[in-house]
Amino acid sequence: MHIQHISFAIVLILLAGSTFAKPISVSEDGHLGLYQAIDFRITDGNCNDCKTIPQALWYFKGEALAVPLSQPSDFSRTAQAQADIADWLSGNPNLAAQPPLIWLGSDQVIVETSLSADGKRINDKDGSGRNFDIEAKISTNRSYWNDSTLNFFKQRPVRLRGKINADKFVARTVWPLDYRIMP
Repeated sequence: MHIQHISFAIVLILLAGSTFAKPISVSEDGHLGLYQAIDFRITDGNCNDCKTIPQALWYFKGEALAVPLSQPSDFSRTAQAQADIADWLSGNPNLAAQPPLIWLGSDQVIVETSLSADGKRINDKDGSGRNFDIEAKISTNRSYWNDSTLNFFKQRPVRLRGKINADKFVARTVWPLDYRIMP
């Protein structure tokens, strides 16, 4: 009977899997940079009732986005940028307005993980992990992941946004946790 309980406990642990390198949704994560996820609607840009400019929805169509539930901050189409910001700040001293759109890159987040030395796996605290890759380079992007990028990120815990593709997590964004900006 004792062996059955131990076996059952081991099966439960294996079924539960690792929570360290397990992706969660951005809504479950609760944070979108300095903003709270509950103040935003997660969409792919295919929304006619989103409270943002149509040009942004067109540009990011098919991408994971967060658009504000309330009216976003606005901008002047005639004033110089610095004057526009100064004018806006004078009427919004608490900075309560939301940005018109946040590009997410993906709606799945791995809150904390680390990269293997060769950059081909993300590691759990217990040493287990999963295969890892970076989203394919966009041809117009002149800056991209290389050996120096890997050397920087493998020295610290990171936060990832991406998707599980077959047997690996493919990241669209990688953020060092020691550079975390807290709201």
